[in-house]
Amino acid sequence: YQRRVHGDPHRPSMAMSKRSAARTDYVAAPPSRVVHVRGLPADCLEHELAQAAAPFGQLTNILVMRGKNQGFLEFASLESARQLVEFSNSPQAPPFRGFYHVYYQYSNRNEITSNRSSQAPNHILLVSVLNVCVPITIDLMLQIFGRYGTVTKIILFIGKSGTTQCLIQYAETVAAQVAKQQLEGQNLSYCTFRIQFSTLTDLNVKFNNERSRDLMQPFLPSGPSQFVVDGSEQPAHHSPAPFGVPLQYGVHPQSLVRPGLPPLLSGGMSLPSVAGDRTVIIISNLSSEVTPDHLFTLCGVYGDVLRVKIMYNRKDLALVQFTTPDQASRAIRHLNHCPLFGQPLSVNISSFSYIRGPSQDAQNSASDLTRDYTGSPLHRFKYPGSKNHKHVCNPSNVLHISNIPDSITDSTLTSLFGRYGTVTHFKFFEPKNQEAPPAAGAGTGAAAPGSSATGGGAPASSSSSSSPPRRKMALLQLGDIDEAVRALVFLHNHRLDDSNIKVSFSKVALT
Repeated sequence: YQRRVHGDPHRPSMAMSKRSAARTDYVAAPPSRVVHVRGLPADCLEHELAQAAAPFGQLTNILVMRGKNQGFLEFASLESARQLVEFSNSPQAPPFRGFYHVYYQYSNRNEITSNRSSQAPNHILLVSVLNVCVPITIDLMLQIFGRYGTVTKIILFIGKSGTTQCLIQYAETVAAQVAKQQLEGQNLSYCTFRIQFSTLTDLNVKFNNERSRDLMQPFLPSGPSQFVVDGSEQPAHHSPAPFGVPLQYGVHPQSLVRPGLPPLLSGGMSLPSVAGDRTVIIISNLSSEVTPDHLFTLCGVYGDVLRVKIMYNRKDLALVQFTTPDQASRAIRHLNHCPLFGQPLSVNISSFSYIRGPSQDAQNSASDLTRDYTGSPLHRFKYPGSKNHKHVCNPSNVLHISNIPDSITDSTLTSLFGRYGTVTHFKFFEPKNQEAPPAAGAGTGAAAPGSSATGGGAPASSSSSSSPPRRKMALLQLGDIDEAVRALVFLHNHRLDDSNIKVSFSKVALT
């Protein structure tokens, strides 16, 4: 609704004090691509509001007025704005940050305009690092910001106010937008990022050293030797990292970690969590075929899922609760845009802090849409130090199948997985730590490992029946990722003979 005071719709809301005798009335604003948001927390950031609106469609602009606890969202289409306004007025709408009651309504604006030109989307970001308490280097900033796209140039410097700042140039504007949305306000070892779009069109980098780097021109001179930045300049004492390798989304090369950094930042550096301290993600654009069990299996590749809830009035939306925030972050990074039953998923952090189960008097159909998986034996990460942590990767069309009984042949598996797509390649192999059963006598013994590579090897003889049953593994390639995802959600934990096979995505490509 649009507030009117004395017939002027643009007067500030402060004119509406209790002592004011002004007559007020509310008239419905016509539908608009711009949505007005009221009741935001005073410290609300742009990326938080963008994450809340992301499931409803593409945003073209956003404006947060922190002093007034208000904001504006501009969508690419009127339909996206309509869905947000309608959903926000439904009982299923979650509170903002779990407890703030935020109100969404059509704005009388047709577009968002702002005098702050730095807010115009750009492929160059200006990053300010506040509360610096660890050395801030180009390599460290590349590790963090290189997750969201190809970084081409970077400059590190001290601002006029003494603040550590960094200019980061991406190859594409969309990568800069995603990085700003995900990292604005995030903390790294208590350092805080403040990010805005730069007004520059291109960074002028003359030297590849500790202050500047052009990753497209690896042979630039090193220039004056200097090392920064922990709040003061220091002499260089580390060799520069390799140049000329633009970082792609999801890559964290260890070669870019300087020796001698504090333990928190060297080796297995802990990057800012997309989820912060939240464990619930929201998934949109779901197919009508999707069930809670499907989401449990797919999301379970990246973390231990406790609960899944598909919205009763909007079955294309679902909430998934993980055990830890890191698992929720991992699922967002790997599953956003992943196809499921022919539709690309949109995955974001949710403002819910947990998922409630259905009430006692809920309809059967509603209770079927909410499932509790606490304590499930299918959790992949319940044991500390599990190897599953090392094998996490993006969804791919190559599946890793384990716990296969020795009696299962390649034709059995290709036929089984062929129900969900076209099997293009298949390969058997055995675990390295698993040996063949001992020989029964001179000149006799189990078939060589190579004999089972085609899946046609004979089962072990009865003389070795006292040995533990042998379990094989295999790689199987399907026509595309959508087919592989479909096969995984249906066949993980599928019973074959005397065991349940385990299915996950593979980093290995079959040719």
